[in-house]
Parts: sequence; structure tokens; C-alpha cells
Amino acid sequence: MRTKTYQNSVGDRLLIAFCYIFIVLFSILVLLPFWTVLMDSFSGSVVKSGARMWIDDFSLEAYESVLSQESLFTNYGNTFFRTIVGTVLCVGTTFLAAYPLSKPNMPFCRTITYLMLFTMYFGGGLIPQYLLFRDAGLIDNRLVLILPSMFSAYNILVMRNFISDIPPELEESGKIDGANDVTIAFRIYLPLMKPILATIALWAAVGLWNEWFNAMIYIMTPSKQVMQVMLRRMLMDAQIAAMYDDGIVDITVQEDAVKAVTIIVTILPIICAYPFAQKYFVQGLTSGAVKG
Repeated sequence: MRTKTYQNSVGDRLLIAFCYIFIVLFSILVLLPFWTVLMDSFSGSVVKSGARMWIDDFSLEAYESVLSQESLFTNYGNTFFRTIVGTVLCVGTTFLAAYPLSKPNMPFCRTITYLMLFTMYFGGGLIPQYLLFRDAGLIDNRLVLILPSMFSAYNILVMRNFISDIPPELEESGKIDGANDVTIAFRIYLPLMKPILATIALWAAVGLWNEWFNAMIYIMTPSKQVMQVMLRRMLMDAQIAAMYDDGIVDITVQEDAVKAVTIIVTILPIICAYPFAQKYFVQGLTSGAVKG
């Protein structure tokens, strides 16, 4: 039996070529800022404006300045600890809260949902939060970096909607086989929730990794501080040094190069983590963000 072969028309080929050109140009547009920052971090003389295609004056002085900080690796460890532990606890508590809320027969289900929605629009403010943490003994305690991020009303509602889209016949078949609610939740529902679990984990990890304001307010001991606060302090010191400069170019160059290095040091771990969760991200986001 002969199979027919179809050739693309001129219009189809032009459309395909246009799509490829658009994808290439868009990729260059996205990658150009990262490439410019990477080149600035290795350059001894930083261009004040515009993109940099290559290194004019290769120098590792900025990297030596940042990596020579005594507290860098300690603060880096604190950041990794907060991100890993906080992400695991956030995903766990989100699942434990979202699963019962996805059941229509749960008592006061709608009332609890409305109360959670209320917290998304109204908050107590910084001062009541500080007083609450102080009375709970969390000031200058590493737990203050983790506990506030364990619960997110938005994450719980997104996961609840995802669970609601799972066919209820799976739960009914589990009950017929004699499974209780705990077994159904962890043996039937949980394996089907990889997309939304990866999405929530990615949101939590990025938020915990980049967060610095609460750490700056509630943590006083330098050995308990996170990396973002330490790098922010380094940038402020470089800016103050540049303000009192007598016209020497090296200080300004060092300031701009240190900025580039801090960006590279900060975003590199998160960029490495994105590819592992990318295949679940879109599916988990679109599946749990539509249903009310």
C-alpha cells in the first residue's frame, strides 16, 4: 500500500521559518541580560550602560572579594537549610490542608475557605507580626526563617482545586477495597499529584531562597544570617565607598563587578533547579488554578 507524502507549501515554509526566527530572537532577548551580567562579573572595567558581548579586561577581583568573605559559606548553608527544610514543610502542610478542603462533605469547608481567602487580601502588618514572633520566642531563632512560610493560602487553594479534579471514583474504589481515609490520601491521591507538588515546591523554594527582609529584621546573630542579607550588606558597603571616592575609578568598577557577582551567586542554584521541575510546572499550574 502506497502512502501519500505531502509537501509543505510556500506559505507553510515561510511560517515555519518565521517561527524559528522568532524563537531564536526571543531566546537571545531572554539570555542577553544573563550573558551581560556574567561578562560584567569577569570584567575589570564595567560598562555603565548597554549590553556586553565579551570581556574587555578579564579580572577575578570581584569573585575574590565576594568569595573571600568569612561568613559567605556559613550564610550559604543557612540559606540552603532554610530552602530545603522550608520547602518540604510547606509542601507537606499544604497537602494536609488542601486534601480535606477538597471534600465537599467536610464540615465548615466553605467557611474555612473564605477565611483563607480573607488572609490573602488583608494582613495584620509588620508590627503585630513582630510582636507575635517576639512573644513566641522566635526572634534571633532560625525557626523564624521557616515557620512563616509553611502555610500559604494561595498554595492551599491551588492544590485543593487540583485534588478536586481527580475523579472521585478512585476514592470510592479504595473504600470498596477497605482502605481508610489516610490510605486513600497517601496511596491513591498523592502519587497522582506530582505536577502540583512540583509546582508548589518550586514556588516555595524560589520564595525561600530569595527572601531577605524577614531575615534582616528578625535575625541578629551573623552566624544565623542568610546569604541574601550578607550580599546586600556587601553591596551597600561598596556603594558607600563609591560615594566617598575621590575620583578613583577602581572603586566604582569594583562596585559594579561585585553587583554582577552577587547576582550570579544568588541565582545560580535556582537556575539549576528549574529544569528538574519544568515538565510538571505548567501542568500543575493550569490544572489547579481554574476551578473555584
